[in-house]
Amino acid sequence: NGLLDSVMMPIKEQVAKLSQCINSDIQLKDGFVALGISQGGYLFRNYIENFNHIRYPALRFVGKNSSPQVDLHQFCPIMDNSIKLLEKPQGSRKLH
Repeated sequence: NGLLDSVMMPIKEQVAKLSQCINSDIQLKDGFVALGISQGGYLFRNYIENFNHIRYPALRFVGKNSSPQVDLHQFCPIMDNSIKLLEKPQGSRKLH
């Protein structure tokens, strides 16, 4: 369901579902840019280590761990600049 699954579902299962989602999206056939914030960074690192070779590869990866006080990238100039850099590659798509 999203919220509860992110807490209750084992990480291996979450990453396997992420892989299924990525590798079934034809728009990602040329690769994609992965931007992971907080737990998303951990999930994408695991995806890249274990599933990136299957079909559609992550071309770039930026991960940011966060605390509850700094959870929104609007308050982080480093993250804002990273997002701007990631938007430059041709033929890739950001995942949210």
